[in-house]
Amino acid sequence: TVQAKKEIQEGVRPELAARVEDMGKYDVIFIGSPNWWSTIAPPVASFLASHDLSGKTVIPFVTHGGGGMARCGDEVRKLCPKSTVFKGGAFAGEGIRTARPALVKWVNDTITINK
Repeated sequence: TVQAKKEIQEGVRPELAARVEDMGKYDVIFIGSPNWWSTIAPPVASFLASHDLSGKTVIPFVTHGGGGMARCGDEVRKLCPKSTVFKGGAFAGEGIRTARPALVKWVNDTITINK
């Protein structure tokens, strides 16, 4: 946790080993991250900063140890200024095995599927 805090404070953006080559194939993108010191993890920030998500719908979600969404949704919005960013879902790590009802509710409240 000391290393995570240091990376967040220093604004570290690690280089990613791979890229999504054809982002044009996707209209909706779910972005998952652990909540690290009230924000998204540096590798997730690197992904968002290195991919053009203009015109996409971005749906963030986090796992956490008690901090909920904190600033995670705001950080995704900052890194995706030309995207529509939906309300994020936050799921407590200690309850992840029993999180199904919360996950189902979040998905149902967040996503509308046009048939």
